Parts: sequence; C-alpha cells; structure tokens
Amino acid sequence: MEQGKTQRTWHFVANRRIVVVDRVFGEPFTAPHFIEVWMKANTDYEQALWGQGYKLIAGCDEAGTGSLIGDAYTACVVFPRDLDYMVLLPGLNDSKQLTPERRDLLYPLIKQHALAWAVDSTSVEEIAELNIYWAKWASLRRALNKLSLTPDHILMDGNKVIPGLTTPQMALVKGDAKSVSIAAASVLAKVDRDRYVVELAKQVDAEWGWADNKGYCTAEHLAALKKYGKTVYHRSKFVEKFV
Repeated sequence: MEQGKTQRTWHFVANRRIVVVDRVFGEPFTAPHFIEVWMKANTDYEQALWGQGYKLIAGCDEAGTGSLIGDAYTACVVFPRDLDYMVLLPGLNDSKQLTPERRDLLYPLIKQHALAWAVDSTSVEEIAELNIYWAKWASLRRALNKLSLTPDHILMDGNKVIPGLTTPQMALVKGDAKSVSIAAASVLAKVDRDRYVVELAKQVDAEWGWADNKGYCTAEHLAALKKYGKTVYHRSKFVEKFV
C-alpha cells in the first residue's frame, strides 16, 4: 500500500463491541490506534420473527416530522438473515445517537448490504392537507411500495403500526435503538433529510441557522421567526403560534 495511506481493519467483536484498528503505512509501527464502537441495536426482534417463519422483515422509520420546515422523510430497510451487521455495519444505532460522520459512513454500507431499501418524503403541501400524522403514514406506505421485494413482516419505530396495511406488523418504542432494521431505516431517512435541509438553507438568510438546527424549534430559529415571519418553506400550522 502507498506510504501515508491509512488501512482500517476490524480485529475482533465481543459483547457487541467492535475494535477498529487504523494503521498509517510508512510510519514506524508502535501501537495501533484503536477506535471502540459500542453496538446497541441488534437483531433480537428479527431473529424471533425469522424463527416464526417470516423471511423478509422491513424496518421502518421517519426523520423530520417534528421540524418546523420542509419535507419529512421516511425509509424502509430489509436485511438478509445471515448479515454480519456488527462487522459490516459498525456502530449501527438510532441515527440521532450517531455523529454525522458515522451516519455518512453507514449510509452507503446499509444500501450495499440490504436486500432492499427505499426512501420517500412528504411535502409541506401534503403535511398541510393531511396533517403530519397522516402524511407520515402515507409516506411510509409509499416507501414500502417502492421496495424491490414485498416484506412479509414490518417493524415500525414508535408505539403505532402503519394504518391501512394487511402485512403483519410490530411497533417498537425506541425501536431505532433496538432493531438493526429500524436503525438502518432511521439512518437513511435522516441522512437524506439532513442533506435536503442543507440545500434548503441556501435559499434563506444564514440567520435562520437551518444548516445546523435542521428547522427544529431552537432559540435561533424562533428568533428569526419573530424577526422575519414565516417563509414559504415553513409548515404553517407548526409555526402559527410563534409568529
């Protein structure tokens, strides 16, 4: 390997812990640099369902439903039964608990190792028409329909299952920290929405701070709302009490 290049290797996995070794070639070898990644999400729920005879289990989650601006995103992910997720998807967990760098690392790996994945969004207009509760479910149904295969069971983050489906479902409170399928969906939805909001932020004054706050109800965002009033990108019913 070329001098100065870094090689990353995963040396062992134990008790849901991965130790990653970074070594820079061309430098004197002393002790390797260790990065510890603790796994939280696991396949316990998937394993139980596979044991019951289900084969294609879709994890589903959303991102941005609580934001004051723009589209909300949803995603679905189906993993193969024999996926060694602790090695192939290091550190996979609830996307909100991950750094942006970790999410960006996992994003292509999830797509690479999934049997199927899909992302959808619900617009400001649809949210205004249906309200965010029903718009989220509509988007999740579209995401499921986009999958290249048909899941025979769904794991949904939260305390409610997706209405209007005949496919067996299970709702998991804090499921994105319990199920790798849901955690993976949370990463895809959040990365896509964050990238969308960063582009949206370019359309308004930097004072709004959207590139950082992603349109959520921060002091910075509320101060700009009081100063300028709502923009065309705001969800009207979400901000009416602030303007």
